[in-house]
Amino acid sequence: MIIQVENIDYLLVSSNKKGISIDFNGQDLPVIYAPADLSIQELTAYVKRFAKKNANKANPTEELEFFSLKIFSREYPVRPLPTGQSKPYLKNNIIYYSKSTLTTKSQEKLEKQLGQYMFEQMIMSLVGKWEELLDYLLEDIKFKKIPKSYFVLSGKTLVYNKSNIDLDLRCNEYLLAKALIEIAGKNKLQPTILERHFPDARQIEKILSYGNERI
Repeated sequence: MIIQVENIDYLLVSSNKKGISIDFNGQDLPVIYAPADLSIQELTAYVKRFAKKNANKANPTEELEFFSLKIFSREYPVRPLPTGQSKPYLKNNIIYYSKSTLTTKSQEKLEKQLGQYMFEQMIMSLVGKWEELLDYLLEDIKFKKIPKSYFVLSGKTLVYNKSNIDLDLRCNEYLLAKALIEIAGKNKLQPTILERHFPDARQIEKILSYGNERI
């Protein structure tokens, strides 16, 4: 199969290896070796950012380490950075992390740690958005497994269920909005605020009602 990325044609070949490799072997087309279950969209994103554009490079085969994480019902490509000590971050829908900050040799543990970190960071970003909208500063937020509940309010602290990572981003924002409205003491305004920001609230409530049975 031939695909085109930024006006360059590549021959796509399925591979049993988990990584992507691009072979500039002097033939008519550079060859991309990639897992069969990798979507064209993900593959294109990797090639755009990390493929060698020049077939005359000293190393004719470039190996691109990668895996993907499912957060908020969406698969995010992950790119390890060989140098630096930056904390994981999201840019252009790709998660980057420094190898020196997450050193576990277990791929399963690495994906769990990275997924939880990114989940918490994205939730904190949404909390900041709603703090500004409500003109209220949340005292604290904690993440833990909570049976049969999406979140719990303990005084001025929001305890948010780690299992909410399996919900989509829209549902999570809706939950956070409800939690902050309640904790900020603005319950009387809740219907108006939610209606304005969540015209799809009825559909979200159906999703949450179904999901709550599986927590």
